[in-house]
Amino acid sequence: MKTFNAYLFLFGCFFIFLLPVHAEQKIKKSKVERFIEKFDLHWNDIPTSRGNSAILGNGLLGATIWAGANDIIHWNLGRSDVYSTAPGVKSRIPIGKFILKLRGKTVRSSMNLSLFHAQADGIIETNFGTLKWRSIIPYNEMVCFIEYSIKGTEQASFDVEQIAPVDSGRLRKALMALINEKNLKIQEKQNWLPRKVIDFSDPIYKPLIEELKIRDHSADIFSYPVPIRSKEQGINCLTQPLSKGGGYVIAWSTIEENDDTENKYLLAYTIDYFKSGQVNTTKAINTIKKALNKNFSITVKKHRKWWNKFLSKSFVRTPDENINKFYWMQIYKMGSAMRSDFKGQLLDQIGPWFRATPKTKIWCNTNVEIAYQSTMTANHLELLKPYIKAFTQNTIKFHNAVPEEYKHDGALAVGRIMDVYGNTNSNWEYANLIWAMHNIWLYCRYTDDENLLTGKFYNTLKGAVQYMINRLEKDENGIYHTQMDLTPEYDYNRYPDTNYSLSLLKWGLQTLIFISNKMDINDLQCKEWENILKNLAPLPVGGNGLMVADALPFDKSHRYYSHLLAFYPLRILNPDNPIDHNLCKLSYNQWDKLATPLRSGKKYKWDIFSYFGAAGMAAWLYEGNIAYKQLKIAIKKLTPNTFYKGRGPDLGSVFFGVTGINEMLLQSATSDPDNYRIKIFPALPDDWQNVKFDKLKAQGNFNVSAELQNGILEKVKITSLAGKPCNVEMYFPEGFEASGKRGFIIKRKKDSDNRVYYNIDLKKGETITFTPPKQNP
Repeated sequence: MKTFNAYLFLFGCFFIFLLPVHAEQKIKKSKVERFIEKFDLHWNDIPTSRGNSAILGNGLLGATIWAGANDIIHWNLGRSDVYSTAPGVKSRIPIGKFILKLRGKTVRSSMNLSLFHAQADGIIETNFGTLKWRSIIPYNEMVCFIEYSIKGTEQASFDVEQIAPVDSGRLRKALMALINEKNLKIQEKQNWLPRKVIDFSDPIYKPLIEELKIRDHSADIFSYPVPIRSKEQGINCLTQPLSKGGGYVIAWSTIEENDDTENKYLLAYTIDYFKSGQVNTTKAINTIKKALNKNFSITVKKHRKWWNKFLSKSFVRTPDENINKFYWMQIYKMGSAMRSDFKGQLLDQIGPWFRATPKTKIWCNTNVEIAYQSTMTANHLELLKPYIKAFTQNTIKFHNAVPEEYKHDGALAVGRIMDVYGNTNSNWEYANLIWAMHNIWLYCRYTDDENLLTGKFYNTLKGAVQYMINRLEKDENGIYHTQMDLTPEYDYNRYPDTNYSLSLLKWGLQTLIFISNKMDINDLQCKEWENILKNLAPLPVGGNGLMVADALPFDKSHRYYSHLLAFYPLRILNPDNPIDHNLCKLSYNQWDKLATPLRSGKKYKWDIFSYFGAAGMAAWLYEGNIAYKQLKIAIKKLTPNTFYKGRGPDLGSVFFGVTGINEMLLQSATSDPDNYRIKIFPALPDDWQNVKFDKLKAQGNFNVSAELQNGILEKVKITSLAGKPCNVEMYFPEGFEASGKRGFIIKRKKDSDNRVYYNIDLKKGETITFTPPKQNP
C-alpha cells in the first residue's frame, strides 16, 4: 500500500509538471488582485435598481445591468457623447435598454461583478433550463460583449427597448408636471416622489409619455423622425435620426461558439453616434462584424491585461474595509467612466451610465472640477486628457460665450453649464473658466508638463483672467472690485466682491505672473496684472471667517463651499501658516456647524460632495479624526454600488471621496508655486495604526509609497520622475536610514512656519527609501 501511495504521489507530481503554463498562470493571482477581489459585488438575486446594479464601461460606452419592471435582466444602454443635436448648449438624450428574453419563468438567479476583471456574470435558472452569462466592455473596442450558454430546453433572445430620443431634462420635467397635474398615486408605490424619476423605461410611465406626445404644449419635445429597424449583413440595426441632423445607431448580432460541451453563444452590441449629418449603419455593422470575428478568449485576455495595468498603477489600504471598498469601487468606476486618450469625451454628470436627471450637461462651477481632481494623487492623471482637450481647444466657443461688451483683448468664459462639445454661455459665475483651469495647473504640477503649462494652459488662463479684468470696477481709492455676481449656489441674488470671484481672480493673476517670470515668457501684461493684484479688494472676512461676499456673512447652510476656495483647493490661504490656519479653521467650522441638524432625526443640509470636500479640508488642517468622520457619513449615503442617491447622478461628487481619502495619506499642495513639499500620513485618524499606499502621485512628478505598522512609520519610498526639488515631511520616532543606488545628501530644515522637513538631492529617475534604523543585536 505504501508503495502504491508513493507511485501515486510521483504520478501526481509528474502530471502537475506537465500542466500547460497558461493553466498555472490562470490560477495565480497578484497581491493587488487578491486584495481588490474582496470588494467584488455579489447578488443572490438579480438586483432591481440602477443603484444596486453591476457597472461596466470603457469611458465612452457603458452599461448598468439589472432587472427592471417586467424584464428578467437588461443592459441599460449608455454612451457618454449621445447628446441632442439642437442649436446651442446641447443635452443628453436617453437611448434605451438591451433586454434578455427567456422562454421560461425565473426560478432563481445570481449575479457578480469582478472589479479586477471588469466583468459581470450570472446564472438564471428557469423552469426550462439554465442560462449562464458573462459580459465585458473592452477599453479598445466600442462593443459590449455578452457570452452565454444554455442548458435544458431554455431559449434566449435579446432585443432593444428604445426610449424617446429627446432632451432628457425636458422629458423629465414634462413627466413630473403631468404627474403633479393628475395628482397621481401610483399603485404599490405610494411613497413615489416625482422628483425621484430616474428610469424612463419603467412601464409605470409609458401611458404618461404617450399622453405627453399628443399634448399641444409638450408635443414639440417628441418631434423626431421615426426609428428604423433593419437587418443588414446578418446584423440587427436600430437607426434613430434626430430632427436637427445626426442621431445614433444600435447594432447587435449573435454567433454560436465552437464548444463541444455546451451550447455557447457570443453576442456583441454597439452604439454609434453622429453629431450631425446623415445617419448610416456602416460603421456600426463593421464594428460588430470585426468584434465577432475575433477569438473571444483573446479579447478577454487583452481586456484583463488593460485592467490589471490600470488597477495596479497605485495601491491604497486602510484599516477600515468600508473605506477600502469605497475607494477601490471609485477607482474602478473612474476607469470605466473616463478615457485615458484624447478621443474620450469630457465627463458630464451622467457619464456612460444613463439615467433620468435634471442635470443633463456639464456643471462647471464645481462638479466637473472635483470629478477630475480625484484622479491626481491616485496616479491616474492620464484620465485628464479629455478634460485638458475640452478646456484648451474650445477657445473660439469660449470667446463667443463672452457678452459683446466684454469680448475685447481675447476674453474667454465658461458658464455654469456646458456640453461635451464646448458649447456654453456666460450669464453669471464669471470666474468658472479660471476654476476649470486650476485642474490643468495641477496636472502640469503633477506631470511636469512644461509645454502645456506655457502653451495652451497659459493662453487659456490668460483669456479667462482677461474676462474678469474686463468686468472689474475701480473705486475712488483705486481699489478694484468684481462685479455683481452669483456665488455657486448660495442663493440666486448677485453680490459685489464674492469670495468665489476674488479668490479665483487672485489665483489666476498670481499664476500668470509666476509662469511669465519663471518660464521667461516676459509677458507685457505682467505689470498690469501686478498692479491689479496689488490693488484688488481683499477677500471678505467676518467674525465667522470667510464670507460669501462683501458684507454678506455665511449664515445659512449650503452644500457648496464656493466661499472657501481660497483655502481649499486654491491654497491662497496657507493652512501651514498659523494666522491663515486659524482663519481656515474658523471658516470651516462655520460651514460645518450650519450643516449639522439642531435636532436628532433631521437631515444634514449638505450634499455628498460637501462631506468629501470637508474631509479634504479637515485633512489640510491635520484633523484626521474629523476627516474620517466626514468620509464615513458620505459613504453611508450612497447606493449599494456607490452611485449618488440624489436627483442627479453626479458622478464627480462620489469620485471626490478618493481625493478626501488621499489627502489623509499624502499631501503635496503648496501655497508657493516655486515650492514642492511631500507630506507623509499628514492626517490619519487616531485608530488607523496600519496603513499602506504604493505609487501615489505627488506634485513635482514623484511616485511615493509608505507604510505604517502598529502606528510606527516603517517605510517611505520616493521616486523622482522629473528632478524637481524633493522636500519631505515625515516622522520616524527614532530617526531613519536612507538607501538607494548612491549616497544622498539629506538636510533637515525648518520653513518660515516652523515646520520640519527634509531636503534630498534626488535627481530625475532616482529612488530613495527611508526605513527605521536597524536595531543592533
